[in-house]
Amino acid sequence: GSEKEYTALSVEVLKKDFNKEYFLHGDPGLMSDSFVLALGHAVEGEEKEVKKDEMVVILPTVKIDLILIWQPQEGKPVDILNVKDVIIALSTHFNLKKVTFDKWNSASTIQELISNGISAEDMSFSRGQQLEMYRNLRALIYNNLIKWPSNVLLCEELSKLQLINGSKVDHPVGGRKDIADAVVGCAWHCSEVKEVPWMMIM
Repeated sequence: GSEKEYTALSVEVLKKDFNKEYFLHGDPGLMSDSFVLALGHAVEGEEKEVKKDEMVVILPTVKIDLILIWQPQEGKPVDILNVKDVIIALSTHFNLKKVTFDKWNSASTIQELISNGISAEDMSFSRGQQLEMYRNLRALIYNNLIKWPSNVLLCEELSKLQLINGSKVDHPVGGRKDIADAVVGCAWHCSEVKEVPWMMIM
């Protein structure tokens, strides 16, 4: 049979850090959409009281440390085995508290990650949950509580997001939000660690 080519990444991580808890969130793609992983953590001692919806909460400063993008090419889908190998490599350099994916539907790969000692799970977010996650990201951005590596595509995706019927966050026709979804999921997990209800606003 003919050989099939895949889109793969090679990652070299030089500095190990097991002192902080890191979260990794993936937005899966294979043929047409990119497969994106975002790695991040909450920065110790850099919390801030902010108004979020109708509540004042304490949010941490979130640092997105890595954004990894597998961009499929024509005839070259994403190499899922490579994605798995990269995650395992990251786990040998960072204290991965949790690894999550949005509707990956790849039980065998997730099971293999678990067998390597990685806490991994496939998650399915409702429209309401996704909206809350994007509201969380908005609160972090507006209060200067999130940092990420320079990424033009991420900024472009975020700037073009649309709120549909007040209940769904989506991209315009022909647009993408693969990177944004990975970052918003990672930021959500990082925020969950530190978010503490402070007081109800009357």
